[in-house]
Amino acid sequence: MTRTNNSDPPQGFSVGLVLGRADAARDQYLARHFGHTHNLSVQTFPDDESVVSVLAKLETGDDKERADKAAARLGACGLSSVPSWLRPHKALSNGEAARVDVATCLARHAASQKQFCVVNDFACVVNRDAARSMACAVGKYARRLRMSGLVLATAHDDVCAYLQPDWCYDVAADTLYLRPTDKPLRPNVSFACDWTHGGLPNARDRRKNRETDLVREITASYSIEPEAIEKVVLGDGKLPEDYKCQVKVDACAKAASAAFDFEFDGSCVFAPPDFPASKIKGAWSIGVVHGPSGSGKTTVLRRVFKGVEEGKVATREPDWDMNATVAKLFRDKFGEADAAARLDAAAVDDDERSSRIDQLTQCGRARCQIAWLLASECVLDEFTSLAARPLARRVAAGVAAYVAQHNLQHVVCATVHEDVVAFLKPRWLFMTAVVTTCWWQKNKKGNVFEDTGDTRTGCLVLLHADRLAATDEPATTDVARLDELFAAPSVNLQLQRCPYYHFDSFKRHHYLTEDINKSCWSWELRLHGRPIGFHSVNTALGMPGAGEGTSGGSREHRVVILPDFQGIGLGWMLAETVAAQLTSTGRRVTSITMHPTFGKCRDRSPRWRPSARNHKADKDEATTDVRGRSLAQKAGTWAPTTRDKLRPSYRHEYVGDPGAERDAILANLSDTTPPHTCKLVGCAHCTTNKAEFQKKLKLYKLSPTNELKGTCWVEGGPPALSVPRPPVSTLKREDRSVTKRLEAVKVEGGRGPRSKKDVEAEKKAKKDADLLHREAVKKFDTPVEFEGDWTKKEGKWVVPKEDREDFRTDGPLIGTKVWRNVDGTVLEGEVIGVGSLLIHEDDEDQVACVRVVYENGFQQDLYHYAGDDEFGAARDAFVRWEAFKRRDASSLEVEGGNWTRDDSGKWTPSPQDEGAFLLEGERIGDLVRTNVTLHNGDDVPCDGVVIGVGRVQAEDGTYQACTRVTYKPPEGIDAIDIQEDLWETEFQVAWKASRKWEKKLKRAARGGGYDAGGSHSRDGSPRSRRPGHDKTDGAFLPGDRVEVVGQGSGVITTVSNPVPQRSRRRTTELYGKAETGPAPTMYSVVFDTGPAAGKSATLTLDQLLRGAPTCWSAQKRQRRRRDGGGEDEVLDDRDDDEDMVDEFGGLFPTALQVGERVEVRQRKGRKEEVWVLGRVKSSSAVGYDVVLDDGRVESCAARSVRPADEDGRHLLPSKKKKRPKPAASPKPPKRRLSAFAADFFAVGADVDALFGMDLSVIRPRVCVARALCLCVVSVVARLSWSRRAGARWYRGTVDDLVKDGAGKLKFYEIRWPSNDDCNRIAPTKVRPHEGGTPDG
Repeated sequence: MTRTNNSDPPQGFSVGLVLGRADAARDQYLARHFGHTHNLSVQTFPDDESVVSVLAKLETGDDKERADKAAARLGACGLSSVPSWLRPHKALSNGEAARVDVATCLARHAASQKQFCVVNDFACVVNRDAARSMACAVGKYARRLRMSGLVLATAHDDVCAYLQPDWCYDVAADTLYLRPTDKPLRPNVSFACDWTHGGLPNARDRRKNRETDLVREITASYSIEPEAIEKVVLGDGKLPEDYKCQVKVDACAKAASAAFDFEFDGSCVFAPPDFPASKIKGAWSIGVVHGPSGSGKTTVLRRVFKGVEEGKVATREPDWDMNATVAKLFRDKFGEADAAARLDAAAVDDDERSSRIDQLTQCGRARCQIAWLLASECVLDEFTSLAARPLARRVAAGVAAYVAQHNLQHVVCATVHEDVVAFLKPRWLFMTAVVTTCWWQKNKKGNVFEDTGDTRTGCLVLLHADRLAATDEPATTDVARLDELFAAPSVNLQLQRCPYYHFDSFKRHHYLTEDINKSCWSWELRLHGRPIGFHSVNTALGMPGAGEGTSGGSREHRVVILPDFQGIGLGWMLAETVAAQLTSTGRRVTSITMHPTFGKCRDRSPRWRPSARNHKADKDEATTDVRGRSLAQKAGTWAPTTRDKLRPSYRHEYVGDPGAERDAILANLSDTTPPHTCKLVGCAHCTTNKAEFQKKLKLYKLSPTNELKGTCWVEGGPPALSVPRPPVSTLKREDRSVTKRLEAVKVEGGRGPRSKKDVEAEKKAKKDADLLHREAVKKFDTPVEFEGDWTKKEGKWVVPKEDREDFRTDGPLIGTKVWRNVDGTVLEGEVIGVGSLLIHEDDEDQVACVRVVYENGFQQDLYHYAGDDEFGAARDAFVRWEAFKRRDASSLEVEGGNWTRDDSGKWTPSPQDEGAFLLEGERIGDLVRTNVTLHNGDDVPCDGVVIGVGRVQAEDGTYQACTRVTYKPPEGIDAIDIQEDLWETEFQVAWKASRKWEKKLKRAARGGGYDAGGSHSRDGSPRSRRPGHDKTDGAFLPGDRVEVVGQGSGVITTVSNPVPQRSRRRTTELYGKAETGPAPTMYSVVFDTGPAAGKSATLTLDQLLRGAPTCWSAQKRQRRRRDGGGEDEVLDDRDDDEDMVDEFGGLFPTALQVGERVEVRQRKGRKEEVWVLGRVKSSSAVGYDVVLDDGRVESCAARSVRPADEDGRHLLPSKKKKRPKPAASPKPPKRRLSAFAADFFAVGADVDALFGMDLSVIRPRVCVARALCLCVVSVVARLSWSRRAGARWYRGTVDDLVKDGAGKLKFYEIRWPSNDDCNRIAPTKVRPHEGGTPDG
């Protein structure tokens, strides 16, 4: 180690490091030698711009170059998450914001060309693993760019070994140390591997294995024993709502997202951790929220513990008197004794106590803030983040002692450092970064579970505080500590085979997709037992040499390293370690990636040989949904997104180091042609793996200008990378006794909000919606290329041969902007050529024209002559469009903003819309049909006509295509014409609705049973239109008769279905309604029969269709046809009325009166039912409350109640008599069902639920072979279970309704008030709440 007595830094250094506490001495050194002040970055970050866009403004070059430079700086500072780049600065966590500030400082230094760039408090608000990775990445970045004068100041000495600076100054020792080696040392990374694979666990053990892995991660991360854990609690049921914000999508944001295949539309989504707050009710002293930067710690403090909403801290800084000393402030506030105790707990020394607040360093002020805020219910964010780790552990121990001595309650600390957890001795610990897979009970026994596809973030660990043992501080001298500053750090990792579903913890960090092939081979990388990386490969079927359908080759599938560990090169080492192991077994390993950093590194590696089509675009690799894209292309609805556009891919095969390793790979490869089905000509599989490997080592058929360009395999290429592969050893298996201790820890919760079937249905619905949306916006996103189009190379337009004589690409008109209606969509265009063409082939004279390219790539010729000046009109339209965007439209005083029409029928836009719309061209005059809100508030279907196409500003500030439509109310409705703007998607829906409506009218004119007035049968008589059959487009129209189960029949009066209005100024001005997003379809029904006769109700389409019995509709019709009804028989809804009389007791012409004698249907089993007598007590919208003859009161659905006389005979006639069914053999009931089951309870209703073990189901079972054994077991079970309580009624609250695909109620989710837990209860075991029922 080279020491210097002079504290002055050497001249011409690249990277320097200043070590010491964040005190005045360190600040004075930085100010004296480098002119540094406390202000790290004065860059402002707008709330509507992403951080990569703001950072790109400090760079030079075009949009792509600036985006690449900004992304490289962010990655060098440890922020490698692409979604974090595209968030606004206000949405970042404290640690993420600190890394952005470092990147901003580097960018401003490069732009200003100053001598020194100082970063104070480097890596203080991130955990130590992230700080080391960040230091390693910054050091490599600075040396690669040959930066000079970069100075980092920190209190953590462990970053020096990873940073490898040119010099290090120790403030405490006042000594400057020079790096003893000429080149920086790399971290010594080693892998302990277990290559054996025991296969995938079965469905019964999969959940238990995951819970054991979770406990193993907790004990390894915090160095605690399993016995110190009381239990682990996961969220249960519903997941918390995502946080969303919107930013502008500028060119730099698009370039940054496109480089990493990241779909970005300006919407930033963050899934917050799921904190089970109900599990920490009661008395507790200290709780800890721990997790890396960006995992949601501050979000938890705000939502659960009432932290401050503004800014990035959870507790406000006290309003201190800056002129008073720290000791005086605390004495005046807390008294002499308490002030001393608080300052001692926060480790505030004498010098700091005698200083003013404004004289303290950031670390000293943070510790004073902890001492000031210590009280019950206090919230401390970024706990000891700025302090050196020995000092931080001392503060944690002092705070724990102060809380215990003064019996404080509910003190919450949030930190990124796990070493303080054991010193705080908390009652509970919440881990914000743990990701678990949600499960769903698959069978009735409850021993088989399946994944739902959802993941939950966050894990609550209840601890035994008295069993937490804090580790002792290492006893090392300053000299020994300083001598090890520049020693290469050791990183010992463990690599082990794992099931594919371990990818759930890593999928949100993968740059491409969150999907994974379930048949892949997977490995998990761990650091001291904590998962930090994931790698998987797929079988490369059909690869030449591997054989058709054989398994002689593997292809790299997924490689992920957690963000806190990126920067050391672990992803590279992990991939090469796995590839070396697979090739040693005789397999060939290939790789295809679009990640630019990964691909360029492999181009320079001698271990990865380029393959065919390297650096070329492949349509099958540009998207993960090849089948969906093909179907959309056939349907004509495909529009390429960012992920679908072709980009170069990097293709390589692992060949190992030249020499012994490569010779060993050749020796292990098979020399036998694998069996396959040979093709007629040119079979690619009539070869062996060894032959293919040797042939490709000679760069067979690879082009130096394509596949080999920029690789180290071609002469004149870049130098080869000299990164050694880490040494590999054998991983020692975990002792079985340790595994049993981990399995003994109880894990609760983890259920998902929905089943796997629901998730798949939602994915299918989303995919269908995406296809419709793509069809609507196809004109904007699809570059249209036709034969003869001009192409652009190196920034200049290339004119094809057929146009070279007619056009020129220079002159004053080149670059002129136009605005024109192109196929019904208004597009901006630019003139790229000027010339003359013949309008018709028979013309003799050519007409002047210009070639225009529009924003979607479409090219068009606009003519310029006296009769039809297309170019002049488009140019003038663009001038008006620019004037429209410049002026403030909100300042115009316009009533309603409606357009006016003169006597000739020509429309004139209002001043508010002048310049934003075009009144001629495609789509003008097209008819549309949709529901419109009239001035009186009624919603009626109206026909409209398109009078203009243009663009309107959306919520995100961009101008989106829209269509102006004027509606005419239906005949008989007194209302003025209404105008509104439809987005492109809305117009497509309204236009298709108009086409379908015209077809209906034509069928009605031909006698097809449809007209504008309603629905009719074939004989012309009005018919009732019930849910479930004869729907048109899934909707009902005014005048239709409907039968609503539980309420009766009636007529639809109005239909409210406003087209989603996202940014229509006109709607707000006319009606004063705030636009809150798309409104559901609502139907106003006036009932004339049934329980709700004389009443009206407003129902959604789901409510209108809910509970429709199919047994009296489709099944009955099929039965009549099967019984000989014949195809000529006219079947309408009146036949269904007769079926309902047979099945349910009839349709009720009038509502039942209070006190009327009725019969109530009760089910005694699945196929058995009885009718009991009673009287109507009261009626509701869903049925009746009936007092039975035995005194019980039941809430019954309307279909389960029928009139009866005093003798008990029902009064409804039946036109058909059902044939009696043969008597079934009596079977013992499987369960004892309750007679108090209600038909429907709303969410939030107080109910009683039957819960517990039903003793009636325990009975002896007799069989021939095991009669004696089963009888003995059954008797013993009766004796043991009889001591326990059986099923009992408990009070709960309906939390959710679980229905099947047909909308039938299957279960109630009952939430118990005593423990806030939920259970699924069958509807037959739920009754209205009765007084005296105990809480569940």
